[in-house]
Amino acid sequence: MLEGFCLEAAHILEEAEPNALAYLDFPPSHWKRLRTNNLQERTNREIKRRLRVVQVFPPVASLERLTGSVVFD
Repeated sequence: MLEGFCLEAAHILEEAEPNALAYLDFPPSHWKRLRTNNLQERTNREIKRRLRVVQVFPPVASLERLTGSVVFD
């Protein structure tokens, strides 16, 4: 379905499929913990929280600084 819109993206997803589904090799009781990445989710929530406060980033560099400060905290 994606091939009609972006062939390169479809190719990347096709190559990533085995890695994305690797958690299925483990017992079903382990799946929930394996497929979530709480650290990444927490970082993304913190970045979104700070973005709501600022709302506008004129230069891209300011967004990069904000993201860097969240990651290095």
